[in-house]
Amino acid sequence: MVVGVLAPYSLRGITPLTGEPLEEYARFDRPGYRAAMNFHFADGILTTETRVQPTDPRSSRIFRLYWLIVRPFSGLTRRAMLRGIQKRALAS
Repeated sequence: MVVGVLAPYSLRGITPLTGEPLEEYARFDRPGYRAAMNFHFADGILTTETRVQPTDPRSSRIFRLYWLIVRPFSGLTRRAMLRGIQKRALAS
């Protein structure tokens, strides 16, 4: 499963996909970034990976600074999320 977001820099934050999601995601070229997170389950292990693509140099600089600050907390959140998913799956 893959989840994607478009995030132009504006006071409104993240822009939801409204039309054909894949085409809209591929065409997005406003200042900001595209991000996608995937989930993969194999051999009893659930993994996740997030990819971010800034669409302009300013967005790239802003995201690097953001990630420097957020990265440790993101890892903790991601591990907690995966443990919760595993717990629910095993309880089913």
